[in-house]
Amino acid sequence: MKYLCACFLWLWSVFILLTFFFFRLLSPFSSRIKRFFTDKRKPSYFPLIKSPSVLFFVSSAGEYEQAKTLITRLYQAGLTPILCFFSPSGYDFATKRKESNFFFLSPADTIFAWSQIFAKLPQIKAAVVIRHELWPSFLFTAKKLAIPLYLINATLNKKELKNKKLNFLKQQLLSTFKAVYACDEASFQIIKSYRLVTLTSDTKYDRVFERRLENSTELSGLKAKLATIMQKTYRFAIGSSWPEDLALVLPAYKKLLTQNPNSQIILFLANHEVTSESTQKTIATCQQFGFNTSLLSNLLENQSQASLDILIIDQIGILAEIYGLCQAAFIGGSVARKIHNILEPASYNLALSFGRSYENSPEAKHLASQGLAKVITSSEDLYCHWQEEMTHDFKGGQSIERAMAHLRGASDFLCQEILGQPPHR
Repeated sequence: MKYLCACFLWLWSVFILLTFFFFRLLSPFSSRIKRFFTDKRKPSYFPLIKSPSVLFFVSSAGEYEQAKTLITRLYQAGLTPILCFFSPSGYDFATKRKESNFFFLSPADTIFAWSQIFAKLPQIKAAVVIRHELWPSFLFTAKKLAIPLYLINATLNKKELKNKKLNFLKQQLLSTFKAVYACDEASFQIIKSYRLVTLTSDTKYDRVFERRLENSTELSGLKAKLATIMQKTYRFAIGSSWPEDLALVLPAYKKLLTQNPNSQIILFLANHEVTSESTQKTIATCQQFGFNTSLLSNLLENQSQASLDILIIDQIGILAEIYGLCQAAFIGGSVARKIHNILEPASYNLALSFGRSYENSPEAKHLASQGLAKVITSSEDLYCHWQEEMTHDFKGGQSIERAMAHLRGASDFLCQEILGQPPHR
């Protein structure tokens, strides 16, 4: 088995190198591919970290945010956190947030690259993988160096059980971990067919409520800058929106304004993709409905805040604070894709609504089943829901935090596990 594993890793590494070589040839013709290569930290810039450390392998900004409560706890326990991002967007997010811990973009997943990186981390005490970054060279190189590996917030679905060859590979990859922690019952049962696994909650629940406390100063500052808007009586949000979401929400919002001409109402609109192109398309779409719009960046530069119907958020990383300004929110992705993060608006006890594509979110399913969130089927449905919430002073969201409180606590548990207590199977 060891011989087969070594052969596989060599073949895998060669395959990855050839793939990278092919994409490098294409880089002059694609700005995204070019950026992928030019943005990476070169090995010569990788510092030698001699203090006891723990390496976190995360996909992007979302997984980084989910792990942050655990990162903080391990730092307080004396370990130096090191962050490895698979996605350049996660690296950019950490840069913008001025992350004090060292972070870098993942290299090509070869045994050669990871051997070089781990040589710069002689005092690494553990490596933590968030959710599903199961890269063979990274995992087997760490295991060869006797670095304890932990997989937290693990999620798998039944579709991944259909291919027997991939099942065997998945089993080998999961065998490299000292402990695996699934964050929902379905994933627990699936991983259980591969190896021993522990069922825990998800660290994202800890993070979303702790972040609300951390961002109180930023939220207060944003409220002060948008003082005129904050005087509006009714404040709605659509977060992480796609064009399909806007096609449902904007007609509902137009009718809400028409039926309440004397009310002070504002809609905060935050696209999932915050680019100049998507922002301009959103502005054009809003103008088709006759809305008076402005960009957040313009308002922060002292543009008049009067007579606004929609404020378009053209900055990344502040959606949680935007939710903190509002009383009700429609969650994007839920009309025709997959619903996006519902926890941030839930942490502010907003009156929540979303479309029918929410089965990917356990939290959305839980809130909908408890009558704590409204499932929307049409623009008229959303209009009626928002009109009702206005009439009843947005009481629809007041019980949400209590309903989510029992899901917290995973970060403390996992911290104790990684610090040396025997993992509970």
